[in-house]
Amino acid sequence: MTDTSLELEQLPIPAVHSALRRPALYTWLSRLTPSIWLSGLLVPVVYFCIYAVLLMSRTGASNVLQALDPTAVSGMSMVTVEILLFILIERGAEKLLRHIRPALLLDEGGYTRLRWRCLNVSRRWDWTTLLMAALGPLGYNSYAVAASDPILRVYYLGGITLVALWLWQLIGAMARSIWINNHLQHQPLAIDIFDSDDLVPLAKFGLLISLPGPTIVTLMTLFWGFVPTGMTLFIYGVLLGTSALGFFLPLRGLHHRMVRAKARELEAVQTRVRQAYERLNQSAPHEEAGRAQTLAYLLAAEARVQAAATWPFDMGILGQLAATLLIPLAIACLQFWLSRLG
Repeated sequence: MTDTSLELEQLPIPAVHSALRRPALYTWLSRLTPSIWLSGLLVPVVYFCIYAVLLMSRTGASNVLQALDPTAVSGMSMVTVEILLFILIERGAEKLLRHIRPALLLDEGGYTRLRWRCLNVSRRWDWTTLLMAALGPLGYNSYAVAASDPILRVYYLGGITLVALWLWQLIGAMARSIWINNHLQHQPLAIDIFDSDDLVPLAKFGLLISLPGPTIVTLMTLFWGFVPTGMTLFIYGVLLGTSALGFFLPLRGLHHRMVRAKARELEAVQTRVRQAYERLNQSAPHEEAGRAQTLAYLLAAEARVQAAATWPFDMGILGQLAATLLIPLAIACLQFWLSRLG
């Protein structure tokens, strides 16, 4: 029997004998069609088709596109975006656990336990996010009051419930992702201040966590326009600010570890610089050239250590984050400017 087999036998019973349990709706989408992305798009498409049939049967509309209720269109678009973001984040978590493996100082047993702990979703958490869809009917009056037909009003009620259902699935995925990102940074990690490429997946995953806020702001701006009221600015600020914090805050623990690793390396090289400098001062004439060269190498090493990064991302990732946050603001400003011109 191999060492790995022995380690797996020593794992907690749930981690070895229970199948990894993912969110119920994520599992359902995975099994609905061969592609989870196709399944995600199928849900709003079916919603729209049923709505179009109901619209024609109840109103006799021959041109469905002209008879569409704007709130139904925005609701369908919101559901589509929520589902796709939900899939993106859930798949991103699975991808993160694979890509961070080279940086984890864990044996296969420890990695198996860690993966199960990060990706397994309890039934209690699952049911909590599912039942939060009950908050959807609270928006019934604002969403369906324009429809006079009772059948359409009931259908709109189902639509707002669907929006709430996937919104809470997305919020749940984001909350678990922040926890996963933070939990991984407290594991034994190989931290090389000169080469932190193995830690970059944590920063890229942070980009996924920060994506929903700006996306929702963009949809709000496109569908409802931008009116710079106090409440609008507050909502936009909260969504965009939370997105930025969702990127940086989970990385703080790793940042502090990289800072400490850099400080240890810098102290070691500075000690050798002082020793080399003392030897140079005490050297005989024929030893000066060699010792001066050694000191020059050590000073170059010190400069390299001082320039080492203390965050697991580069300017490219920061540029992506900035673009994610600035694009919805640019769209809002453009809409406001065009409305003033009109």
